[in-house]
Amino acid sequence: ILSVASSYLDARNSESGTSVWDTNYFICGGQIYNNEKYYIYRGFLFFDTSSIPDTATITSVKLSIKIVSDDSATDFNLTIQNGQPTYPHTPLQGSDFYYIRYQGNGGQLDTSTITAGQWYNITFTSEALNWINKEGITKLCLRSSRDINSIPPTGNEAISIYSSESDYPPKLYVEYSYEGAEYIFYGPFNEETGLKDGNITITVYPV
Repeated sequence: ILSVASSYLDARNSESGTSVWDTNYFICGGQIYNNEKYYIYRGFLFFDTSSIPDTATITSVKLSIKIVSDDSATDFNLTIQNGQPTYPHTPLQGSDFYYIRYQGNGGQLDTSTITAGQWYNITFTSEALNWINKEGITKLCLRSSRDINSIPPTGNEAISIYSSESDYPPKLYVEYSYEGAEYIFYGPFNEETGLKDGNITITVYPV
């Protein structure tokens, strides 16, 4: 989602933005100052994590993204933030842009270390492990650390990553542990002797 204004604070603090490139192959994150206007880009990712057992304990999470382009003349940290359960909406709404709806530092990628065309992993912080929704969609916000800290750009401070519509969709690697169950089946047996008598086949289906 993009917000544009001639005043930095008007662009950054806007309660609404415009959804751009929502069917394209890339997502932009960061800030740009060009032709006396400020452009603030905030990206959003959605992952279906409902297959994780409700009783599971999340032990580690990594977000894997592939870089389309790096236009960050001034480097920043691409930062994961959380606005769940409400924000962002699915599908996105202009009001999902509002910065006050996102908090925390779920992990960062330093743009000084990246190269276009390469994959990079962002390891979730301990606080972000609780952001994984085991009953539905996990929703993540990607923001520039300089946007978070309200530092105006003086030029290009933005990168683009491949989206789910591309051939290189972002991936979320979730490791978890949970308590299993043991099933013991008896029979068939002979009622007179109490001994095993014949065979049965047991088929176990996942939920």
